[in-house]
Amino acid sequence: MEDQIAKDSRACTSSAITSAMPLPPYTSKVKVLDKYHIIGFISSGTYGRVYKARSRHPGTTGEFAIKKFKPDKEGEVINYTGISQSACREMALNSELAHENVIHLHEIILEDKCIYMVFEYAEHDLLQIVHHHSHPERRLIPESTIRSILWQLLNGVSYLHQNWVMHRDLKPANIMVTAAGEVKIGDLGLARVFWKPLAALFNGDKVVVTIWYRAPELLLGSRHYTAAIDLWAVGCIFAELLALRPIFKGEEAKMDSKKTVPFQRNQMQKIIEILGTPTSMHLPTPEKT
Repeated sequence: MEDQIAKDSRACTSSAITSAMPLPPYTSKVKVLDKYHIIGFISSGTYGRVYKARSRHPGTTGEFAIKKFKPDKEGEVINYTGISQSACREMALNSELAHENVIHLHEIILEDKCIYMVFEYAEHDLLQIVHHHSHPERRLIPESTIRSILWQLLNGVSYLHQNWVMHRDLKPANIMVTAAGEVKIGDLGLARVFWKPLAALFNGDKVVVTIWYRAPELLLGSRHYTAAIDLWAVGCIFAELLALRPIFKGEEAKMDSKKTVPFQRNQMQKIIEILGTPTSMHLPTPEKT
């Protein structure tokens, strides 16, 4: 009995010493280039870069878009500071969502402190389509095409809202279109679950939605807003598909050194110029009791 207790004691001591020792550096079990063959560069931004790739697995066909989140500036010594809030949101939401009009996430790979998100590949986005048709020698986008795009876009937005997810950055560049004409909502970096939030949505992100697609309540500094801001953005996208240019193309006022959110006067004026000054019918006041 005493021998067994002594043995257990030595085991616990050994375990404690082992746990106190520094952990070895993380070694990636999966290498991106072992699984995928990079065939092209798609785009880059503040988050990192997006590459076009094919799977090296014999049984997997088709192409993929690999989004690489960089830990710091490209070309510098890696100074890992953690995972950005935007990357965390995108990974968490894309892992849970599954719909034909929302971009599909195949897998997430962590290699050398860089995160790689492997998405299904879409050949185009709505911004490219608008630019293509905006040339004088080309025709307008056919009405049947616009109807199809809008229906699929609303179908995807409806799915997000039914699952209590606000996208908060809908714009043509974030709406993908495959060669088969399937619309896919992408870039959920600013998306947010709005089911019983612990604090005002404004507290987490003071500025959401690209300025030309930003709803009036956001421009007026509302601290509480609803999924209606996504539908305003869809309306702006609809108008852009018809006119082949942004309908509310205002100039954005930048934040000052104190990070105070400025009033976007010019953008609000653009909206009023086209839609007119709101009246009490548009903005009813609470009835007096």
